[in-house]
Amino acid sequence: MAVSAAKQTVVLIQAPGAVVMPWKKSADAILMMFLGGEETGTAWARILFGDEAPAGRLPIMMPLTEADSIKPGTDLNVDYDEGLRTSYRNPSFKDAFPFGHGLTYTTFEYSQPVLGNCTLEASAPVDAYVCLRLAVRNVGRRAGRTVVQCYLEMPAEAGYATPILRGFRKTGIIPANDSESVLLHFNARELSFYDPAFQQWIVPSHVRALVGESSRDIRLSMMIKIPQGSSPGPARRWSAFWWLIAVLVAIAVIVPFISYTVIRRKRDDASSEDSSAELSSEFSG
Repeated sequence: MAVSAAKQTVVLIQAPGAVVMPWKKSADAILMMFLGGEETGTAWARILFGDEAPAGRLPIMMPLTEADSIKPGTDLNVDYDEGLRTSYRNPSFKDAFPFGHGLTYTTFEYSQPVLGNCTLEASAPVDAYVCLRLAVRNVGRRAGRTVVQCYLEMPAEAGYATPILRGFRKTGIIPANDSESVLLHFNARELSFYDPAFQQWIVPSHVRALVGESSRDIRLSMMIKIPQGSSPGPARRWSAFWWLIAVLVAIAVIVPFISYTVIRRKRDDASSEDSSAELSSEFSG
């Protein structure tokens, strides 16, 4: 192949999705642009010649083989029975490059995240329920930016095989030997998981937050105790339990009313018959 024959090879890829790269060890660098616009060539050139530092991250997992991304089917039928185990959320899939991966021309270090008060954070949205703050330091020789990613490890009953991305924040351009404070915030829905048995979103009592630069490059972790009493949002549906309660309440209210109506009507009919009988006897007399 041309890749292995060249002395120094940089591979530029423009594709709409995942690409299998059996030749990746023969390349000195691989750049993925996906589907850029009319200035794609200019962007390539500025990155390759060092005028700009790349800061993108993979929004998908790059599979090691086709078997690590495509669910087998029969003929043209695909069952989609993998459930939540897709992409990086399937621990059996092997990746060439993990979800969230991306390199730049410098390196960063993270401080241990601390819980903050969302009501005191000016940049936190009104529905923020849990806030984490940490410092990102550029320990390289040139300016650059990174994407801080937070994966949440849910309790076992959630059914997630791996931690899932629930928050991320791109920094500004951080000069060499400088740092930036980063706020990660989560609303009740982002802290919850869906329970199909009860048909509703559940907010667990605690989750583990894993902070890093990709789904595999985890730098720090901490346990978060979630205050109870939050609602995961308006999309919540009634559980079977509450449907049963609603039916029982309806029966308790409606049945006595129906019984009263029937009894009252019978009494009214009986009174009418008695009155008719009295009138008949008077006329006959």
